[in-house]
Amino acid sequence: LSKLQSGEENFLQYEMQFTHPDGSERTVQVSKHVVQDSLGRIVSYEGIIEDITERKVVEERIARDREMQTFLRELLEISLAPHPLETLVLQCLKKLLQISWLAVLPKGGVFLMEEDGQSLKLVASHALSSALLSFFFFPFFPAASPSPRTGRT
Repeated sequence: LSKLQSGEENFLQYEMQFTHPDGSERTVQVSKHVVQDSLGRIVSYEGIIEDITERKVVEERIARDREMQTFLRELLEISLAPHPLETLVLQCLKKLLQISWLAVLPKGGVFLMEEDGQSLKLVASHALSSALLSFFFFPFFPAASPSPRTGRT
């Protein structure tokens, strides 16, 4: 408002969020402009407040979909490269961890079942500590371990 009052700006537009009395979060777009008399003095301010909550939701969905389409295209490109499986899986894992809604803690690993069907093999990892990595070398279905439900082997 101070920019309008000082004459620095003639029109302002911005977004703001607020909590509606029903408890929902809403986003509005505020547009303001100055009304002047014939001498150029400010007489009043006029404005419009538009609820753009639904538009913002759709824009976010479109951006997320675009990001996912880019990710899938990049995975396809990686999968077509002539590299060993472990290299391809690691490249895919790194791409996966770059997705904005998964990048909170960009760490991870990919496991494959061994041919014996009894254990998992870590084939790719990114940013996991050595202590955590050493924990992952274990039988998946230990033959002599008791079942957690029955206590029998």
